[in-house]
Amino acid sequence: MFRRGSLWVWMAVVLSCLCSCAGFPLRPLAPGEVRLMRLEVPEAVQPDFFYDLVLNIRTISAPAVRRACFRWVSEVPSVAHSSIYWYSYEASSHQPLGSARSQWLEKGAYYDFSGPLCVEGGDIRFISTDRVVVRFQAREFKPHFNALECYLEYEVDGRVKESNRIRARVGASE
Repeated sequence: MFRRGSLWVWMAVVLSCLCSCAGFPLRPLAPGEVRLMRLEVPEAVQPDFFYDLVLNIRTISAPAVRRACFRWVSEVPSVAHSSIYWYSYEASSHQPLGSARSQWLEKGAYYDFSGPLCVEGGDIRFISTDRVVVRFQAREFKPHFNALECYLEYEVDGRVKESNRIRARVGASE
């Protein structure tokens, strides 16, 4: 009996170890690849204010970042956007399939979201090899948005690539 009990404990430990690693990318970085690790944002934001957002990144060499793109998302249901909202999305948004906004839609199930808000040039600063500060204006922010999602576009061997997407929770400032 003791043997069977210790076998179950051992299997539970192994299973929990495997599950804890499931959320982390285990593969090594490719040359020139940028992986976003964390997005630091203020706890509360106000529409149209400017904020310095900090991105923690992992990369082998200094990337040639072209732009940082963001979108506001609402992870909870909104009364204003019922299930019928998704059926009328194409007609009401005037966004063709394959457009930037519909590409975001493919990346996750959210109840509401803004269009892409991209920052370029001097508003993107490297403060160290693993930290990037982006000067971001909170345009299109609505009080029911509770997260900000981000990715970087960078250049490798003359081709533009996108980093992984990360998200940070935010709230509306009173």
